[in-house]
Amino acid sequence: MEKNERYIATATSYSEDGAGVTRINGIVIFVPGLLNGEEAEIGITKMKKNYGYGRIIKILKPSLHRIDPTCSVYKQCGGCQLQHMDSHEQNTLKENKVKDCFHKIAGMDVEIQPIIKVEPHWNYRNKVQIPVQCNDNKVEMGFYAPHSNRIVQYDVCHVQTDLSNELTNYFRKQFDMLACGKDMRHVLIKHAHNTGEVMVA
Repeated sequence: MEKNERYIATATSYSEDGAGVTRINGIVIFVPGLLNGEEAEIGITKMKKNYGYGRIIKILKPSLHRIDPTCSVYKQCGGCQLQHMDSHEQNTLKENKVKDCFHKIAGMDVEIQPIIKVEPHWNYRNKVQIPVQCNDNKVEMGFYAPHSNRIVQYDVCHVQTDLSNELTNYFRKQFDMLACGKDMRHVLIKHAHNTGEVMVA
């Protein structure tokens, strides 16, 4: 099996980070974005000794749990990994992850209670640390693309609070105007839901 080869495969489970796990000729291939039970044409992107990585070329049999991501830069950004699956599938993945930790690491067969669904699904994060870079004298603020130090900028991050988004855009413009982005590495914003207090560092 080599890079760029194409195969038809079906995901049978999820990896630690939510990628679909398939087996091709007995070799495990991790495919980001592929849901459990989905059949797809995939292209091999990297091979290791006993496993490999692939990318989705075309989904042939989509899962009922597949949804359109809310975020416009979801596919480029590395901040979120599960927006393409509905909340039911996300909870199933997380429950199984906890079970695997007890079973595989601790050697314990325990009953895990169902995850309590949280409302609202969006704008819940009260703390965010946003990387800052200065490229071609232009300040960039956003999250890193997967497996890189390239920043993906956004106007709205749907997991941040509305105020955190406003502050992110404000600081981006101020750093640009003052030409001080090269002196920054991160901006940390904390927004307390109950009191409305904000801390920026």
